[in-house]
Amino acid sequence: MNEEQLCPNCGSELSILDGRSSVGTAIKDYWCKKCSWSAPKCGNTKCNGYMKGKPSFGGYYDWQCVKCGWKGEGLPFVKRRG
Repeated sequence: MNEEQLCPNCGSELSILDGRSSVGTAIKDYWCKKCSWSAPKCGNTKCNGYMKGKPSFGGYYDWQCVKCGWKGEGLPFVKRRG
C-alpha cells in the first residue's frame, strides 16, 4: 500500500477529488485545503505521486509523474480554487 502523499507546497494532508484533467484514464486531483495547491494525481494506480505537465501540440499537454515517471497526454490541468 502507498504511503500518504503530502502537499509539496506546505506539507499538509491532501484531499483526493474527482479530476478535471483528461490523460486517457480517469484521473483524480490532489488538493490542499490549507494552501490551495492542486495537481493531477498520477495515472498509475499503484503510485501516489502527482503529475506535472508541459504544453505539447493542439492544446494538449504531456504529463509525467514526479514520483514514478508515468506518462500520458491530455488536456491542460485546471487549478482548483480554495
